[in-house]
Amino acid sequence: MMSLSDKERRRFLQICINSIGEIVAIGDLSLDLNFFTGIQHQEILVKSEDIIKRLYGLRRKYV
Repeated sequence: MMSLSDKERRRFLQICINSIGEIVAIGDLSLDLNFFTGIQHQEILVKSEDIIKRLYGLRRKYV
């Protein structure tokens, strides 16, 4: 099995962070279209923020 370089790990983590941003944008749209309640939307925001903080913490390890 091939090991990832630090550069590849940073890139992968940045892709993950960007994907969470897309989820938040879809959550915003879903709220605007009344697919989500305000409470559901807030849950998505809180969980997304937590995940992004964790990913940035991991990303700092590979600088």
